[in-house]
Amino acid sequence: MFVTAFYAIYDSRDRTLRYARAGHNPPRLVQSGAVRSLDCVGGLPLGFGLTDEPYESHKIALHRGDHLLLYTDGITEARNPLGDMFGVENLDAALCKDCTQATEVISSVLDGLNLFTGDIAAGDDQTLFAASVV
Repeated sequence: MFVTAFYAIYDSRDRTLRYARAGHNPPRLVQSGAVRSLDCVGGLPLGFGLTDEPYESHKIALHRGDHLLLYTDGITEARNPLGDMFGVENLDAALCKDCTQATEVISSVLDGLNLFTGDIAAGDDQTLFAASVV
């Protein structure tokens, strides 16, 4: 058994985010209208037990208006009626680039996902978490 994880500490004083990943999908960061992946660091999922090496962390600067989106693989692996996966490209395209609130980011992704999948039932959990820098 294993579990993926994303761990982050946000410092509101200087608007920095220090994060580490353990096998989890790289979160998406919407910054100045562009989407980027927080994939600078990463490691094996928790529970693999293959190494005692510590997980590396990375620190980034955030700015007012930035949005962070965490998601489970049930989002990117959702399928349309033709069997195609939603994928990261469609996720990025669905992300609201000019949103002002985290709820708008989630709504835009869900709208894009529902448009893509139609009435196909989800085959895995579909979890989204968004945060906005104010």
